[in-house]
Amino acid sequence: MPELPDLQVFSRNLTTLFKGKKLEKIAVKVAQKLNVPENKLQETLEGQTLTKVIRIGKDLQFEFDNSHVLATHLMLHGQLQLFDKTNDHKFTIVELLFEGDQGLALTDFQKAAHQPSTLKNWIRLMLWILMRNTCRIN
Repeated sequence: MPELPDLQVFSRNLTTLFKGKKLEKIAVKVAQKLNVPENKLQETLEGQTLTKVIRIGKDLQFEFDNSHVLATHLMLHGQLQLFDKTNDHKFTIVELLFEGDQGLALTDFQKAAHQPSTLKNWIRLMLWILMRNTCRIN
């Protein structure tokens, strides 16, 4: 699990790489990791420009110019993998393709693991959209 200093470095590096770039496509490979419908995620963020990536606690939040935020939590084994044009990384949960054919894949080799219903409040690797002024992070 990445620690706070690691996540702070990730946020700075991702901001440097992707700030000002338009998110062309979100490809969801494991839809059950979302807490919003896949089409809503795509409608809300595709075509938007990334303004910055910040760390809030152990979350990385991708802020877009339409005031929506894509938040990620890597949990124990989640990783962020960069790619050009095509994502070949195994165990991809979601991939983000930005203009210029630069992409970011969120991966977790435990994505196939069963999550018992008793752990329904335990978050492994989740993405969610948070509206400004109405955000709640559990």
